[in-house]
Amino acid sequence: MSTYDPQHQMSVDGPLSPQFRKRIDAVRSARKMSLAAIGQRFEVSGAFVSTLLRSKNPASVRSVHVPRFAQALEHLEVEAGIRPPTATSGSQKTKADDLTVEELIRALYSKGFEATLRPISRTP
Repeated sequence: MSTYDPQHQMSVDGPLSPQFRKRIDAVRSARKMSLAAIGQRFEVSGAFVSTLLRSKNPASVRSVHVPRFAQALEHLEVEAGIRPPTATSGSQKTKADDLTVEELIRALYSKGFEATLRPISRTP
């Protein structure tokens, strides 16, 4: 199942579209955000965001990650006042029971926390 969207990406597993990169730059300017801060919201490094935003030879990204970038960007645009809140950009919460362990860890990381997991010892 492909998550490729031509509004956000130039090709499957390719670079972000020029329009999407311009939206990121607009939010970055409006909110005076560093690449690291954008990366934290996208759940990638600031260095990777830098390679994604290059005008010449921008880096490719797997299409599976782009919906997460798009959702984070939409939230940033709302916070910056660039776009009005929508049903998808509002404070729609996901139940923790609906998330995988990896998604829970990513959610914690995006809030500035690190998590260490260890198995629970279950003695009868």
